Amino acid sequence: MTCDQNSCQNNPQYVSGDSETFDDSQSMDVRLNYGSGYLSGYEFRDTVWVQNLEIPDQELAEVIEQDEGSTTNFSCLIGLGFPELAPNGELMLFDNMMQQGVLAENLFTVYYYNDNIHSDIIFGGLSREYYEGDINYVNVQERYHWNIRIDDFLVNGESIDACPNGCQGLVDTGTLLNTYEPDQYDSIRERMPDVVD
Repeated sequence: MTCDQNSCQNNPQYVSGDSETFDDSQSMDVRLNYGSGYLSGYEFRDTVWVQNLEIPDQELAEVIEQDEGSTTNFSCLIGLGFPELAPNGELMLFDNMMQQGVLAENLFTVYYYNDNIHSDIIFGGLSREYYEGDINYVNVQERYHWNIRIDDFLVNGESIDACPNGCQGLVDTGTLLNTYEPDQYDSIRERMPDVVD
């Protein structure tokens, strides 16, 4: 419990002294900028439990300072990007899960609720309660971010012609913001004024 800012105090905190598997023998400083803020702290290793999965020897960072404006509603940040995004070359949680063979399948799924507050994440599978129809898989264009090719945007099954020659999209669970090229924005705004404005 090294962060004394209000945004830290309002949420549950990790207490290294309560853990029998805490290891800071290779500790180093870390600073991380992400979608809408930043944090800084120091790294250590510990066993992490996610749902019913035990992940020993996971590299973590305990926050000492964070952006007050953008981090008030959560207690931890889980990096789900590719390993190249790790600030100091750490093994990211999902990669460590795959490497240790703790997952039934090497995938994770994320579901956002319509209330813009809650979300669920499932490691090692997916749940039919969150979707209807078939799953369509899309190849990642660049193994850095979750960068995919977009051929079109559909609203109620109708094209909004925002990407006539194909374009690049970035799928990011770390933000609910959408960004577009100016011509895409105009096309989307024209057809979805209540969503964009």
